[in-house]
Formats: sequence, C-alpha cells, structure tokens
Amino acid sequence: MKQKEVRNACHRLAKDVTTLNAGLMSRLPLHKDIESTCLLNGSVLALTKRQERTKFDLYENIGTVIRIYTGQA
Repeated sequence: MKQKEVRNACHRLAKDVTTLNAGLMSRLPLHKDIESTCLLNGSVLALTKRQERTKFDLYENIGTVIRIYTGQA
C-alpha cells in the first residue's frame, strides 16, 4: 500500500521519533496557537490556528517562534 492509501484507510504511520522530538510534539498542541504537529525528515513542524506551518527546534520558546514567524515580534 502507498502512504496515502494507508492514511485514507485510517491507519497511522509510525516513524522513528527521538524521545526529545516526541516530547516536543506532545507539548506543542498545549499552546493556544497550535492546531497540530507532524514530523518531516526529522524536523518537528506545527500547524498554527492561522494555517501557517512552522518548524520548531527542541529548545526554542514556542510563543517566541510563533511571534517571529508571524512578524509580531
């Protein structure tokens, strides 16, 4: 099966996620401006409520990254 077919069949694809990235991915949705998260090529990405995709590093402040990315800094 192709990846898209698997996703459409309501199956989740498990990828190798480091413990640190898994922790970041679990913390990001707790922020009021984050809608969802995903892992792409080892990088953690988040989709904001404004439908903007933002890359996060492990030790960055979530609110600061969102302000800088949206030009609100």
